[in-house]
Amino acid sequence: MSDEIDFNQPVDEGDEVVVDIEDVGSKGDGIARIKGFVIFVPETDIGETVRVEVENIGSKFAFAKVIERDVDGEFGPDDEVFESEQDEDNEFEEEPEEKGYYD
Repeated sequence: MSDEIDFNQPVDEGDEVVVDIEDVGSKGDGIARIKGFVIFVPETDIGETVRVEVENIGSKFAFAKVIERDVDGEFGPDDEVFESEQDEDNEFEEEPEEKGYYD
């Protein structure tokens, strides 16, 4: 039996997803959530919709980089946009502690 806890991450490294930035973390990174799973996105602001590439995944959160910004409402019904309304049932919505934040 493994000691690792599976938090059912809804994304994998290399995935491209469209997310809404709903908050800003203490280090200034935008925060998006997919089914409660936190994704930090540098250089974004609250209210932005962006297509990101997931770069690093941890057990409770991930980091992604912006690959496209939705400046003119271009992301349509074919783009799966993950918003906070889909995150109601997940209990892991806390921001990581300061120590080890970028590790």
